[in-house]
Amino acid sequence: MNRQEWSFTLACWLVHRRDITGMSQDIERAISILFSIKDVSDKMQNRRLEVLGVCFSARSRDAGGDIGTLHVALAFFERAVATAPDSNPDELRRVTTNLCACLARRFQVLGDGADLQRAIMTMDQLAAVTSNDDYQLIESLRISSTLYMLGFRTFERLSDLENIMVNWRVAREIVSRDRQVAVHDSFLSQTAIFCASLALRFDYCRDVRDVKYLNEAINTLKRAAELTPDKHPRKLDILTQLGNCLNMRYGVWRTRGLDAPKGSPRSPMPVSVPHGAQKHVPEFLTGFVGASSDIEDALLAHKAAAALIPFPADERYPIILHNLAVCYESRYVWTGELSDLEDAISTLRHALDLPDTREAVNRAQDLTGIGILMVRRFRARGSIADLDEAIALQRAAAEVVSDSFHSTPIVIVHFHLSISLKIRFAQHRNLEDFDEILRCQLLITQKEIGSHPAVRLQLAQGFVQWLSENHDLLAKCSTFLHDNPGGLSTSDYVLISHSRLMHLLPEYVWIGLSLRARYGVSRKIGKLVTSAVSFAINHGYIQHALDWSESGRALIWSQVLSLRTPVDELARLHPVLAKSLCDIRDQLQQFQQEDILGLHSWNTSAVSGMNDLSTSNGREHYRRLVLRYEECIYQIRTMKGFERFLSPKPFSDTWRSLKQTQLTGLVIILNVGTPQCNALVFEFSPGKCNGHLRRIPLTKLTEERAHTLCSIYENSLKAYRASVRATAPYDQLRGSSHMIIRLLERIWTWIVEPILSAMDLMSEAPLNGRLPHVTWCPTGPLTQLPLHAAGIYDGSQQATRCVHDFVVSSYTPSISALLSCHQPIVEGCASPSILILTQPETPGQDPLPGTMDEGIRIREVLAEHPYTTLEHEQATVATTLAVLDQHPWVHFACHASQNVINPTRSAFELFDGPLTLSALMGKTSKNVELAFLSACQTATGDKNIPEESAHLAAGMLSVGFKGVVATMWSIKDEDGPVVVEAYYKELIALRKANVDGRGGTGAAYALHAAVKCLRDKIGEDSFERWVPYVHFGA
Repeated sequence: MNRQEWSFTLACWLVHRRDITGMSQDIERAISILFSIKDVSDKMQNRRLEVLGVCFSARSRDAGGDIGTLHVALAFFERAVATAPDSNPDELRRVTTNLCACLARRFQVLGDGADLQRAIMTMDQLAAVTSNDDYQLIESLRISSTLYMLGFRTFERLSDLENIMVNWRVAREIVSRDRQVAVHDSFLSQTAIFCASLALRFDYCRDVRDVKYLNEAINTLKRAAELTPDKHPRKLDILTQLGNCLNMRYGVWRTRGLDAPKGSPRSPMPVSVPHGAQKHVPEFLTGFVGASSDIEDALLAHKAAAALIPFPADERYPIILHNLAVCYESRYVWTGELSDLEDAISTLRHALDLPDTREAVNRAQDLTGIGILMVRRFRARGSIADLDEAIALQRAAAEVVSDSFHSTPIVIVHFHLSISLKIRFAQHRNLEDFDEILRCQLLITQKEIGSHPAVRLQLAQGFVQWLSENHDLLAKCSTFLHDNPGGLSTSDYVLISHSRLMHLLPEYVWIGLSLRARYGVSRKIGKLVTSAVSFAINHGYIQHALDWSESGRALIWSQVLSLRTPVDELARLHPVLAKSLCDIRDQLQQFQQEDILGLHSWNTSAVSGMNDLSTSNGREHYRRLVLRYEECIYQIRTMKGFERFLSPKPFSDTWRSLKQTQLTGLVIILNVGTPQCNALVFEFSPGKCNGHLRRIPLTKLTEERAHTLCSIYENSLKAYRASVRATAPYDQLRGSSHMIIRLLERIWTWIVEPILSAMDLMSEAPLNGRLPHVTWCPTGPLTQLPLHAAGIYDGSQQATRCVHDFVVSSYTPSISALLSCHQPIVEGCASPSILILTQPETPGQDPLPGTMDEGIRIREVLAEHPYTTLEHEQATVATTLAVLDQHPWVHFACHASQNVINPTRSAFELFDGPLTLSALMGKTSKNVELAFLSACQTATGDKNIPEESAHLAAGMLSVGFKGVVATMWSIKDEDGPVVVEAYYKELIALRKANVDGRGGTGAAYALHAAVKCLRDKIGEDSFERWVPYVHFGA
């Protein structure tokens, strides 16, 4: 061995000693030696470049992630890869692996996703060329999985976890061929990563049906721990991951299986229930959750891992101590034993005292963790010194991460610092603390973090709530306002927080969730939307109010419709991409139609139409499809001209388009909120004041009163809404009329009359003999109310006054839906054809003899019009779908069923089964115009998700109909023919006279006249019979 070789060997030993002792001097000496080596062989030169890359990478790590040094390391690795001989694949694989590790490290420092993507692609290519060597392939898969795990922890993309599982399946296949691989270093590491991915998947999705993934991870790790000798270098990783999974499962048991909110902020220490809270094991966890023994086993696993640490400078030791502290904290919140809390604090302090070569963010994690524990001790002992120390530690953590390129640690640290400051502010009301809280909250709001949308939503919501509760103190924070110039007022900061919150809603109501889950989430956000809109209106941010009012409504309907939006322009310019998108959308629609997304009870053993997939596999496949769908959409938006492909339109665009239509009358958005409810009224009068906006404060209406009206409505009409068309016991229910009278009077006094008066619409005689048209767009609890019937009916007033004396009423689920209704309709609509479907005796349903009379009367009125009649056994699903697209008008006189869990499965009950909305979506033509739904509760939404308009009438608008007549509750069978005959007579008369030739369909005025005919016949006090008829759309 010559001098050059001795020098190179010495440099390698110095690098190795540095890895053991952590002495940075060894790295500097190794670099000096390597630079002194000259005139070596090509083989040694390649090794020299590689080791120099290792040295500079270590120097960068010792310098806290110095980016310049890291660039040098990467340059050496790239040169080493370029000069590596093809004849030595082992050397090429080793150098390439080091290159990928350096790219991953630069990604961690700079946050450039291109570095991570390049590393992943390089490792996947390396795995492909080493597929003939089992051990090398296992190693390549391990590194690839490590990179995917880094991607998930940064961006929380479920696709990264999916790829880890793919790698695991390949590795398991290798083990099945060669059992010796089972204890190979790379396979054991791959096992730990795979099990971590299972646990993370469960933690991310928080679906109790997926708790089996956590159990699989624990069982796999236990088997691996038994097979692996203590001296094996990967035994420590196996035990560490086992302890983490056991602690996670203990948390599931402790919180009764996901009782904790899905968006609990992820922090260095678990967010836990109050100590001493007694919980019982829920039935669905019986048999596979180890209850309190899990935390004891987790502690044993972490202690066993700590015992395997070969030397204190091992960079894994602080991580193990942190995990131990987490377990002590978990046990403390269950038992309330202060000794566990003290153990957690002392363990984390020990971790901080160690020489730590990890990233600065890890030190910040431990500082924040101790701060959280000190806050717990403050709550237990009441010592303000503990709280002061917690704040000091978390401030130190904030300083450590201040230069981080990654937002997530910055957000987590400042979130917990703000919590501690809020506790102290509540004690002393110190404005300096309040000022610092504002800074933390504003920083949190402005940062984009790669975390679960629920977490980000909760953070934004917390800022909104805090500012709203302390709005009066904001103006006193002169330091904060001075340091944040730019002309922003105190209200502007609240607006920013609301904007952040609204921006997160589509991510929170993620299309990858089952429809049941999405509607469950939607129930939680309605209040957020109305509060944001109310704030914007009351502080003069009208444009924001309009944007949020529109974007916060019908989120799930928008998702459903996005899967059916035509892509003609995309197909013309990018046919391959369009085909890929359509193929994925078709599969997603099939999943929704087959109801395999957990719409039934989660433990159902079999669900029809699942194509032999189990419920769990069905969910997995669906999520993969959604990830592919989102990736495809992202790719399309990178194309010129498609930057906003399938993105929601800003309200300004929608409004501009609506003003270009021939819409006339008023469009009124009703918003419920604090401190004041409002009406935003748009007046359309072509050539005069088209689209003029006016805000009308509803001073008599409060949020509490709005909910009271909704409760009265529910209680007074409960029996009607629970019955079906043919069997409504109207004679027995007439006693509830006084409640309806009181309800309609309050709606008139608090809502309708102030608007009509302000708009000067209370004239007894309209100018041209034709009543003005009003389209109501209510929000929140007001969506349930019969605004079109409001009035004074008890005769005690000087004169009976009701809304139908002054205006003709329509409804719309949203402004964008109204715009769709006013798009150009089929030409020659003065004499359209109509499909008349009647079901007098649907099998399994109550008879509806009045539907036959309806059909007869329609045919008499429309004798000069082409029509198709489907009666009784003729009205099958297949027959109806076969002729549906041949008629712009449809009339359904039958039973109907509403599915509030999945509105696309709401249906009309035909002779041989239900005709669902999803089936209608696939068959209706672009020329459909009017639908009359003479059935029960076809405009009855779900009061828990009022913003979603989850009813058949809204569904028919989404299918493409311009106008829809529906019912708010069950109608009396004998009333149907009366209303229907008068409706079609008036509609044909209006069409012939071209009265509604300015963009409307005439349906609103026709229904107004028809309901008047019914009132004249039965008496105005028979509210339960005439009020339910409503019109949606144009």
